[in-house]
Amino acid sequence: MPLRGCPVEALIREHGMGPRAGQGPVGSSRCIPESRSVCKRDLIKNLRGIAELYPNHIWKEDYLLFPMSNKVLSAEDQQNLSLEFEKVEETVGRAVHEQFERLSEQLAQIA
Repeated sequence: MPLRGCPVEALIREHGMGPRAGQGPVGSSRCIPESRSVCKRDLIKNLRGIAELYPNHIWKEDYLLFPMSNKVLSAEDQQNLSLEFEKVEETVGRAVHEQFERLSEQLAQIA
């Protein structure tokens, strides 16, 4: 059954957009010196896209998804979900943090 019009549908779509949005700045940071002004323009555009995506996405999670989930998940379900989130954060969190550190270093080189 499709989730059309449901906040969850929008969140799923945005979760798919997030990694693509994050790749834009990475690509812009690999610029050759001869095209520095184009790279800076692209980098600014990509970062603005990320800045527009995430605050709205986080709001949807905090004020739509999580309150909805509190109504349908038992305390045990929520505890299990929390443990699974912690596992993902341990695994993915470190890698993502390291990726952003490398990106920051690359951006500093083209600034």
